[in-house]
Amino acid sequence: MIRTVGLLNKPVLVLSMLFTLFAALLFPSQTSATPGQITVNGYTSTSASMSMDSFYPDSDLFPGGRKVTATFDNYAFRFSSGSSGIMVAIKSLATGNVIASPANISSGNTYDIQLDGTYEIHTFPVGYPAPSSWNLQINAQSPGLVDIGSPSPNAYLLKGSTHTIVAFVTGSPTSVTATAVNGSGDTTTLGTLSNITGTRYELTHTFNTHFPVGSGSAMTMPKLRITATYGGATVSKEITFYVTYETRSFYENADATWYYNTPYDHSFLGPANNEQMCYEYIVNQWSVVEPLQPDSYIIDFMLRQGIYSGRAGTVFTSYSMTPAPYPDAIYYGGFHFAKVTAWDASGNPTQIQSKWGPYEYIKSGKANAFPSLYGTPRIYFWD
Repeated sequence: MIRTVGLLNKPVLVLSMLFTLFAALLFPSQTSATPGQITVNGYTSTSASMSMDSFYPDSDLFPGGRKVTATFDNYAFRFSSGSSGIMVAIKSLATGNVIASPANISSGNTYDIQLDGTYEIHTFPVGYPAPSSWNLQINAQSPGLVDIGSPSPNAYLLKGSTHTIVAFVTGSPTSVTATAVNGSGDTTTLGTLSNITGTRYELTHTFNTHFPVGSGSAMTMPKLRITATYGGATVSKEITFYVTYETRSFYENADATWYYNTPYDHSFLGPANNEQMCYEYIVNQWSVVEPLQPDSYIIDFMLRQGIYSGRAGTVFTSYSMTPAPYPDAIYYGGFHFAKVTAWDASGNPTQIQSKWGPYEYIKSGKANAFPSLYGTPRIYFWD
């Protein structure tokens, strides 16, 4: 029977499914066929909540902690606790190995793991002084877990480049697929991942398609989604990633200082979009009137005077038609604006950043970085 304590006769072990609880009381030897079963203290359900008090034996992993033995089917389970939090480690009785290092869990910091067999769950409260009891909750979560090993989140992949997508999938999926989701939610199937060994799945794919960001200033980034199918159930994991608007040769030919070492070390500062152009980026706005191109209008636009006196955004206070030390912005003869972000000891620009029309935000290594694309520096501005 379920042990009870206190004047209110409150159960120490609470099983979330009442039907299963009543069946266990009447027929302790029977179990449900529901996937994701947990058997604790002789009772079986898909979830359990335990008050880890002196009823449970001392932990041999956490001094002052307590442990409980539980049997799990082949399923992913979520561990959580009260708001104060506890440390949890999971030890396999089959091998004697601790398969999960101590994890700090609470109601807002859960821990998911695939379990199949009988384990010791070791617990210890985080707070001091240690309470006399603490809560441990376990819930069946899904038939498997999906994690993405490569690319890492926020990777910039060059259009036309080939990468190996790596995912780690637990359980026994019937298929594992990769999908690109653009910023508007439209999907493109990239292919099916093959099982390499154990939980590792891979797909080598050439990214010939640019997946645009969402509309508006929020510019929702595209995502890479890995989906594992288990019979009628699916489990997915997503990360943010980006495929460039053009191929490597375009950027190399446009800017001799442009570089791309890895998907995480490159000249890109932000994604391609039609929401902000260079003349809006230079004044830190998303919507301003495009200036006319004669030099006098460019100067009025930047200094916010004349017909542009009502323009929103950053105001520049002076300008020069010849190079001068420490400019804050540069206008190029091919109708382009760039922010200056670094200078040498003499005040010469050593790094600029700009929005390349509908292309990406890009940093460049000198003022005269893209003569064939946007011309040479023409007017210098100070704010």
